[in-house]
Order: sequence, then structure tokens, then C-alpha cells
Amino acid sequence: MVDVQDIARKLDTDATPALKRLPEIAAQLQDALTKANRLFGSLNAGYGDDSRFRRDLDRLLPQLTDTARSIRALADLLSRHPEALIKGRTNTGKE
Repeated sequence: MVDVQDIARKLDTDATPALKRLPEIAAQLQDALTKANRLFGSLNAGYGDDSRFRRDLDRLLPQLTDTARSIRALADLLSRHPEALIKGRTNTGKE
């Protein structure tokens, strides 16, 4: 029983400063969560599904794919017919 009372006294003495700071810590945590929610909302508005950035990106990716395909076709044509760079295409059919 004496040990329990001694532990209770030590806990009361040592924990009091931390317990006094508990409301301040809780307020800081709440403030941090509020700011994090605001940040996530801002990111979603700027880069989320309904943002202009996302719509522009959705249009850009197919254009980049088509560009890469065209460059690949040009490289293939030039590797088969390097003279086409100077002379141009000699026929209009598929190569």
C-alpha cells in the first residue's frame, strides 16, 4: 500500500506539468489538422479530378502518344530510305 501511495505521489508530482499542457497540445493538434485539411482541399482543387490541370493533362497525353508514334514512323522511314531526307518521298504509298 505504501508503494502504491508513493507511486501516486510521484505520478501526481511528475505528471502535473504535462497535464497542464494537455489543452495546449490538443489545440495545436487541432490547428495542424485544420491546416492539413485546407492543404489537401487546395491540392484537390488545383490538381484533382475536376481541375483544369487534370483536364489539360488528359488532352496532352494522347497528343504526346501521337507525336511519339509519328516520330517513330519517321525514324523507321529514314532508316529504310535515308535519301528521303534530301529527295523527299518518291511515292505516295505506304512504306
